[in-house]
Amino acid sequence: KTCLWASAGRRQTLWIKEDSLNDPNKKLFARGYNSHGQLMANPLYYDNIIAPGIQSDLPWPTGEVPILVSSHRKHTCMQFNKTGQVRCYGKDTDTARFLGNKPGMLLDGTQEYQSLKVTTGTHHTAVLLKTGKLSMFGDSNWGQTGTGEAYVDGQGFPNNTSRITYVRAKDSAGNITEPTDWIDVGSGQFHACGIRGAANEGGDVWCWGRNSAGGTGNKNYTLEFQTGSSPGNYVFSDLPNMPDLSFAKKVEGIEKAVAVDGGLAHTCALQKNGLVKCWGDNKFSQYGDNTTHGDLVYTDPTIPQIMIKEDGSPLVARAITVGEQTSCAIGIDDQLYCAGRSLHMSQGSDSNSVRKVATPVAGATNVKQASIAWHHLVWLTNDNKLFGQGQNHNQQLRDGSTDDIGTPIELFSSASTTSREHELLRTYNW
Repeated sequence: KTCLWASAGRRQTLWIKEDSLNDPNKKLFARGYNSHGQLMANPLYYDNIIAPGIQSDLPWPTGEVPILVSSHRKHTCMQFNKTGQVRCYGKDTDTARFLGNKPGMLLDGTQEYQSLKVTTGTHHTAVLLKTGKLSMFGDSNWGQTGTGEAYVDGQGFPNNTSRITYVRAKDSAGNITEPTDWIDVGSGQFHACGIRGAANEGGDVWCWGRNSAGGTGNKNYTLEFQTGSSPGNYVFSDLPNMPDLSFAKKVEGIEKAVAVDGGLAHTCALQKNGLVKCWGDNKFSQYGDNTTHGDLVYTDPTIPQIMIKEDGSPLVARAITVGEQTSCAIGIDDQLYCAGRSLHMSQGSDSNSVRKVATPVAGATNVKQASIAWHHLVWLTNDNKLFGQGQNHNQQLRDGSTDDIGTPIELFSSASTTSREHELLRTYNW
């Protein structure tokens, strides 16, 4: 199983505070905007800002404690230690059921339906199962549930609101399978990716869903202004009827991946050798390779690029987390590094400046786990302290003022214990 103790959702922060993996006294702490009950179940807190941070009252299965938390926009999911069951909290949309709370979608941990990992996108949820299959549910307006079903004009992709579905893959020869060798999964906002291979060796990255800038590695682009030896401008229509959006397609150029995560339109993978590679949108230098894509893109954005440090050497990392237009990784030195957009000073140093390479986050040393989904960044240290910086419009970081925070502050250091203490970080440790 994968353990994720903290998660920085779009407008909220959650943290599972524990002394050990099976600590019966674990607490989940939360703060930020409880727009749909994804932080607190008590109706008094519904559609309210939770600040200061308090212990969450989200219900847990009897006799179990969470080992993973993932939160994005309107929902939060947790995985529990004994049965591997998943519970999700918040609110479904009118057309998409991403809480797993409908007949045929109950994530109760029974039989083969035991989870090894759960991850959330804007309106979708992905669950890695003990069987090696990937089950996804929720909004599939861009094919992000990965069922391989066809887009129908005027109707879109089916959302499959009341049945279990599994991700289907299409290889380069057009063969369609329902793989049973998935070992990891990561969610972007409107796409998802998984890794297929041996659990201890890493494997190939396959992605599906929205492909507005090549973030799924799907080469369904056209070339404009191509004359003579000019490579032309790579253009993606960003329409849901693009070919094969709902099939998992292999990303070329990745060797033995052990972790994968996605942002708005880009994706990063961590290889077993510690190299971080990113592809897709690079408008804000989120590849971290000292390049930037302009309005015209003359290099193939579906080809992964190696993230480098300020001295030009490749970053060697042990974990990654990817935000909207930001890419972060924990180095083997336990220093947190980030590249890309620093909107709301999410990368710290009191600066909104773009980082074109993997740049050390000031004050983020001795890091165990980190998470960024939107514009605030949080990290958990090896001595079990949680820090954060960036956007604070919903007081997801600090009480009182809603001003952005450009230097690290400790979170939940004095949180109320009327619920459970916890913060959400989408980082993958290996």
